[in-house]
Parts: sequence; C-alpha cells; structure tokens
Amino acid sequence: MAWTTRRSLISRVLDGDEASWDVFYANYSRLVYAIGEKSGLSADDCEDLVQEIMQAIFNGRDRFRYDSAAGKFRTYLTGIVKHKVCDFYRKRNDRMVAADEESAPETADPTDRLDEVCSEEWRNHILNVALMELRERVAPETFDAFQMYVLQEREPREIAAALSISESAVYVYKNRCVKHLRLIIEECRSFDPEFAIGL
Repeated sequence: MAWTTRRSLISRVLDGDEASWDVFYANYSRLVYAIGEKSGLSADDCEDLVQEIMQAIFNGRDRFRYDSAAGKFRTYLTGIVKHKVCDFYRKRNDRMVAADEESAPETADPTDRLDEVCSEEWRNHILNVALMELRERVAPETFDAFQMYVLQEREPREIAAALSISESAVYVYKNRCVKHLRLIIEECRSFDPEFAIGL
C-alpha cells in the first residue's frame, strides 16, 4: 500500500537514508508551500520557507523518532512550519518598522490562523495521498469517472460521453470508489489518528 510505503519512507529519511530524501521532498514540500501560501507569504517567501523547513528536518533527523501511534510526525512537521512562518512575519515587520515606524500599517496578524491553516492543509495532503492510493486500486476508467463526477463536479451525461460508458456506470464507478476510499481513509487513520473525513 502506498500509505505504508510513505510511513516507512519517513522512517528511512529520519534514519539518514539519503536515497529516500528526494521522494520525501517531493511529497512534503508541496504541503509546506501550501501552508506558506495560505498564510499569506509571497511566492518567493514560500520557496524560501520550503528550503528552510526541509533543511531543518534533514539536520534534525537524528533527534526525532517517528511514532505513528501518537501521530507525532504531523505535530513535528507543522510545529516547524508554524515557527518558520512566524519568523518570516517577524522579520518582515522588523524591516517595515526600521524603514518607517510612523507609516507602518496596522494589519491583522496572519499567524493567528496558522493552526487552522496547518490542519486544513494536512487534511488536504492526506486526502491527496488517499486519492493516489485509490488510483492504484481501481481501473483507470473507474477512477476517471469518480474524479470527473466527485472532484470536478461534472454532469453524469457529460462523463458518460467523454468515457464512452453509460450514465448508470458513472454512478456504479462512483460508489465503488467511495467504498475503496473509506477503507483507505481508515488505514490512513492508523498513520494520523486525528485524520477524519466524511464520505
């Protein structure tokens, strides 16, 4: 299962296996970037955030031991991200004050929503992993019908025409995928006990 592979991937990275690092980076850099973007950072700052987070994880891997039962990787990763995002805003505010203290505008602190943003993006991350696993478990046509109907919200008639299937098959494929996805999500919960999504 892809999720089990990802779980062992984290363990291998934290144990210093450099061959696993590129796979880890590809998966989690997108999550870090999304949190930075939703927190209001610029594209350049988001890129810098990804580099700093990944460097912090790589450099701190000897001090962290993964515990799937406690869901601690989520806490570990998002804790580093929140700390770094706050650093970005603190440095930005310091520069603004140094440039012109009188004219520095008072705005709402974007870091107030960091916990909410991290939770939302972690949920999106796990859902994307579950969808990748679903793609591996069902036939391509079945997944395409599900994606078009549920994720893209296209009309069954349009989907049936595009895939050369009957409209009733669209509903059958959708129900089949939902059933698989529920099982996958339950398996995901063994990795992150806090993860839950209604289907």
